[in-house]
Amino acid sequence: MLTKETVRLSPTSLSNYQLCGEAWKQRYINKHYTPMGVEAFKGISVHKAAEENYRQKASTKKDLPLLELVEIAEKHFLAETDRCEIHWTPELEKEGRKDVLIRLRTELVKATTCYAKIVAPGVQPIILDGDPAVELELWTKIPFEDVDVNLQVRIDCISSEDGLIRIHDLKVTGKQKDQTTWDRDMQMTLGWLALTEKLKCEPEAVIIDQIVSYKKGDRHVPVYTTRVGADLEVAKRHVLAQIRGVRMGYFPPAPPGSWKCNPNWCGYWPTCEYVNPERVAPLKDDEDDELRKLLG
Repeated sequence: MLTKETVRLSPTSLSNYQLCGEAWKQRYINKHYTPMGVEAFKGISVHKAAEENYRQKASTKKDLPLLELVEIAEKHFLAETDRCEIHWTPELEKEGRKDVLIRLRTELVKATTCYAKIVAPGVQPIILDGDPAVELELWTKIPFEDVDVNLQVRIDCISSEDGLIRIHDLKVTGKQKDQTTWDRDMQMTLGWLALTEKLKCEPEAVIIDQIVSYKKGDRHVPVYTTRVGADLEVAKRHVLAQIRGVRMGYFPPAPPGSWKCNPNWCGYWPTCEYVNPERVAPLKDDEDDELRKLLG
């Protein structure tokens, strides 16, 4: 009797494959890693402050002071941008690296302040298996006929109020996503699946705590989403589709015009055989909207 193959998979891997199979191949098969864009460090640093706050709050039930959270975020941002290699896009190079770092540090303080004043007070992390349910790593097996998938999921925070379990996911972004986008989000679905397997009961909801940057200041835009059995089955089919695609050597590039296929968002752009790098990158969404208005 043949032993079934076991494959390890994460929601990030699945999302990357769906966005651009060619970029996925470069990263996961060819081991050609490109550095993160500098703006990603802003969100990561806010996450770091939130993580430290939630870890201690699980037992103290009190939030850290605002100034302490800002200090944690700033310290992390400065250390990481100094230590790590950074993908500088043509657009940011034009702005100037020093000016970009100063701007992002200012934005970081605003986002952390929004988190501390509005998001954090409404979240009470739980203790799970003796540890705070913060940056929780879960493993669950998804069996198929010819392969078993070990799904690795990471959840920002799990809270409980009145006995109801909720998943929290913090997003720091310049553009909020709508309800439909989050209802279909595969990362949230697979997180729901893994936590249900762990607790042997379904969570009450996933809460996406979006901190959105606007010209007039940052806003907290929460979105509540849930999953049903059909959502979980669809997610499993997506997982199997990726595994079969990789087995067959099928790595479809991002569709022409996709936001992903852009030198500002993809470090593989300059060497990708599926794009002409001399062409101007696709318009940003806001520029595209302005163009539509002008054209009536």
